Amino acid sequence: MDSPFVMQQRYPAPIEQVWEALTNENSMWAWYFPQLKRFEPVVSFAFEFAADGEKQVPTGLYFSWSYRLRLRKRAVPR
Repeated sequence: MDSPFVMQQRYPAPIEQVWEALTNENSMWAWYFPQLKRFEPVVSFAFEFAADGEKQVPTGLYFSWSYRLRLRKRAVPR
């Protein structure tokens, strides 16, 4: 692949809820791929799903996600 296709999405939800949606098999079925037969949130896990439409064969489809941990300075009472 010459250059990756990058797509970013922000969700109006707490990071814990987004993480649960992305790493829990039942959550993935409910919101992302209802036709998913199996899902595991591990590196290199392969899965298949079916959709209607015209077939256009790409070289691959890769997903990854990350989040920024925002550390804030807090005053500690003495």
